[in-house]
Amino acid sequence: HGMSEGGLMAQHFAAEHPERVLSLGLLNSSISPRYWRQLPEYRHADDPEPADVVPRFLQMADDWPSNPGRMVDWFLPSQSGNESVIRWFGRLQRLSCSPRDFRRQIESVIQLDPGDAPERITVPTHVSHVKGDAVVPVAAGRLLADLIPDARFVELPGYDHFAWCMPHWAPLLDTYLEFVLGRPVQSPATRRFATVLFTDIVNSTSASAEVGDTRWRELLESHDRIARQLIDANGGRLIKSTGDGLLAIFDLPSQAVDCSARMIESLEGIGVSIRAGVHAGEVEVREDGDISGIAVNLASRVEHSGEPGFLWVTSTVRDMMLGGSVVFTDRGEHELKGIDGAWRLYRMER
Repeated sequence: HGMSEGGLMAQHFAAEHPERVLSLGLLNSSISPRYWRQLPEYRHADDPEPADVVPRFLQMADDWPSNPGRMVDWFLPSQSGNESVIRWFGRLQRLSCSPRDFRRQIESVIQLDPGDAPERITVPTHVSHVKGDAVVPVAAGRLLADLIPDARFVELPGYDHFAWCMPHWAPLLDTYLEFVLGRPVQSPATRRFATVLFTDIVNSTSASAEVGDTRWRELLESHDRIARQLIDANGGRLIKSTGDGLLAIFDLPSQAVDCSARMIESLEGIGVSIRAGVHAGEVEVREDGDISGIAVNLASRVEHSGEPGFLWVTSTVRDMMLGGSVVFTDRGEHELKGIDGAWRLYRMER
């Protein structure tokens, strides 16, 4: 398997040592400099503008690890603004290498050139590329699939270079399993209607730095305990922790809304401010208990759009709760990243 610059090494190895390679999988992979001039032929009109990659890598090296948000915005735009993800990437940067070592890695990567390796690959090859990848343009994947004899090409919707972190990562995995197994993957997922709740702690990165690691860990433990108790009390099911927040589902919108209101109030009592977002729709429930689907992505985007200390919901949830005692204020139409069309959102008044 090869991704990005690792894909260049994988291409070279597969071409030079086919007797040691069973198959080759390339995801968002770069191409040899000799083919760069051909990229415009493979670029579609609706593709994102190609990035000036080397200067952007050098900028990332200049503020490594003080500004992990820059890496998230570029490599994982589906999680832009997600403070728990940014905080995780900050730890990754601090623990993986120094700024000087990272710059050395960039300089070594720039020199990678497998030559005409793609044209000499003889092993079964699967090429996949995320259409909105801003690090390596999707045109590179299309060109690679043409250069490698009998290669299979799959173009995936999305924007993330780190494709396995996309909200819809499961279809990506299924394409690889189908390639490796030689047969379609039978999904164990079942569909059901659910009300989806996402929450996130506001300004968790700065808050953790302000109170210190020990106190922050205690606050997170209290947050988790309060959240679990309220989800259980309102008939919900906790799906997973998202670092500094959580994902849960409920049978009814009123259950999710009541749980969110109580959670916001209870957590404020211990000095923790959260945002919450709720949407209702069909979800896929996988064998491991995780959930996926547009309804899940939409609830996450609603939460990211919201204000600290408030619950925001979609028009779907608001309409389903008409006639009840809860008051919602219209917050206008919003373009939500990765979601088609504009969505009217509402804030629950406290």
